[in-house]
Amino acid sequence: MENATTVAVEVTLGVDLGDRVSHVCVLDQQSGQVLDRFQVASTRDAFLTAFAPRCPSRLVVEAGTHSGWASRLLRTAGYEVIVAHPRRA
Repeated sequence: MENATTVAVEVTLGVDLGDRVSHVCVLDQQSGQVLDRFQVASTRDAFLTAFAPRCPSRLVVEAGTHSGWASRLLRTAGYEVIVAHPRRA
């Protein structure tokens, strides 16, 4: 797992990165309750627009084809990003 600087967060966003569309699940950090689910186009601009209202927050993404560019983009935008290898998580 790869981890950025820890930030104070109230929610954790799980991001299933896809070639065209990524699926997001928003979890309350304290209760573990699902607060929201949404889809976002797997593009730089769409990610920045979709995640902007939730900054700062922690995002967990699965290691894969798109995890490199997505994690760099979101870290630069101020998020804590964890890239998790699916067989080690």
